[in-house]
Amino acid sequence: MTTLDTSSLTEMQNAILQRASTLKNAAGLSTSATKDVGGVSSVVDGSKSGGILSFNDALNEAMSSVNDSYIQSTEAQDAYQKGETTDIASVMLSRQKASVAFQATLQMRNRLMDAYKTIMNMSV
Repeated sequence: MTTLDTSSLTEMQNAILQRASTLKNAAGLSTSATKDVGGVSSVVDGSKSGGILSFNDALNEAMSSVNDSYIQSTEAQDAYQKGETTDIASVMLSRQKASVAFQATLQMRNRLMDAYKTIMNMSV
C-alpha cells in the first residue's frame, strides 16, 4: 500500500480542480466557480445568490437529474406505446440518455466507495 503525504494530496486536488475548471470552461458553464473554504474547495453556484453548494446538495441535484431523465424516458415510451407519437428515434434517444445518466451515477458511486475504502484502510 502506498503512503500519501499532504503535499501529494494537495497536488492531486489541484489537478482535479484544474481539470474540472477546464471542462467547465469547455462546456460554457460560467455561472459557477470554485471557492476555497477552510482549505477545502467547494462549488459556488452563482444562480443561488452566491451560496455554497454542499456535496450533499450537489449529490441530491445529480440524483434528481437522473431521476428526471428516467421519468422523461418512461413518459416518451408510454406515449409511443399509446400511439400519441410516432417518433421512435426520440424515444430511443431519451432511453439512452437515461441509461447513460444511470451508468455515470453508478460509476460515481463505485469510485466514491473505493475512495472511502482507501481512506478507511490508511494508517494514521
